[in-house]
Amino acid sequence: MHNLLLPGKRVLAYYLVFWFFCTLVHFAVLHRYFELGLQVSLADALLTNLSLFVLLLPLWFVARFQKKEKKWPLQGLFNAIGAGALLLIAWYVALVTMLESLVHQKEASIYFFQDSLIFRVLFGVLIAFVVYSSFLAFHMLKETREAGRRESELLNLVQRTELQALKNQLNPHFIYNGLNAISSLTVSDPEKAREMVNRLSDFLRYALKQDALQFTTLENELQAIRQYLEIEEVRFGNRLKYGFKMEEHHKKLSLPGLILQPLFENAVKHGLQQTSEMVHIGFEARDLDHETILEVSNRFDPRFGRFKGEGVGLENVRNRLRVHYGNGRLLRVEAREGMFTASLRLPKTVESQLS
Repeated sequence: MHNLLLPGKRVLAYYLVFWFFCTLVHFAVLHRYFELGLQVSLADALLTNLSLFVLLLPLWFVARFQKKEKKWPLQGLFNAIGAGALLLIAWYVALVTMLESLVHQKEASIYFFQDSLIFRVLFGVLIAFVVYSSFLAFHMLKETREAGRRESELLNLVQRTELQALKNQLNPHFIYNGLNAISSLTVSDPEKAREMVNRLSDFLRYALKQDALQFTTLENELQAIRQYLEIEEVRFGNRLKYGFKMEEHHKKLSLPGLILQPLFENAVKHGLQQTSEMVHIGFEARDLDHETILEVSNRFDPRFGRFKGEGVGLENVRNRLRVHYGNGRLLRVEAREGMFTASLRLPKTVESQLS
C-alpha cells in the first residue's frame, strides 16, 4: 500500500537528502549574503523547506496517477499543475503563519520575508517542478523495468513451454520403439522381454526427472546413454558394440539433458535395423578452438537406399539447440562411404550454464 500513497524507503531517503541539501543552501545564503542572524536564518531555512517538502509529498500520488493517463495526456498535466498550485498556496499560508509566530519580535525579518516573497514563490515552483519530475521519472523507470521483467518472464515461459513440448515429443518416440521391441520379444524370448522392461523403466525414470531447461554434465549424460544402449543390447545382442572416447576434462562439460540420446537412437535405427552384421557405435569428444565437438558415428548399409537420417529425433535435437543457444546449426550430419556421423559443436562457454 505504501507504494500507492507514499514513496518507498529508498525514495524517501533520496528525498530527505535533497531536502537537507536545499535547507543547507538556504541557510547559507540567508546567513552569509543577507547577513541575517544565525537563529533567524536557521528558523527560516528549516521552516521554509520542511513545510515545502512535507506538502509536496502528495505529488508522489499525482505522478503515479498521471503515468496511467494515456488517452488524454494533457489532462494529467493540468491535474499536476493544479495540484502543485494548491500545495504551493497551502505552503505559503503555513510558512507565513509559522515565521510570524517565531520571529515576531524581529520586525526586520518580517520585512525581509515580505520583500523576498516573489523569490520564495519562484523557489517553491522550482522545487515543486524538480520533485514532481523526479517522482514521475521514477514511476516511468519502474514501469519500464516492470515491463522488461514481464517480457523476460514471458520469453522464459515460451522457451520452457517449447522445450517441454520437444521433450514430450521425444519420450513417446522412444517409448513406442521400446514397446514394439518388447512386444516382439514376449513370444520369442520372454526372459529378454522382462529384462528389457526393467531397463526401460530405469532409463525413463531418469529421463522424466530431467527438467526441460536443465543442463547436466557430459558424464551424467553418458551414464544415461549407457542405460539406453543396454536396453538395445537386449534386442540386438552381440550385434551391438559401442565405445566412448574423451579426455577427463570433457566429463565436466555442460550440455542440455538427453541431447545426445536421439543421436544414439538414430545410430541404432539406421545402423543395426538395416543389417544383420555387427555394428559399432562410436562416441568421441574433442576440442576445436572455442568449441567442443561431440561426435556419434556408425556404419550403415548403403544398399538399403538413400540414407535419410533426418527424422523426429534429429529434428528434435536441432529445435532444442535453437531454443537453448539460438542456433540449430550446431548439429551437423554427414553420410559418406557407408559411415554416418552426427556432430554437436557446443561453445565452450556453455560450461558456465550448468544448473
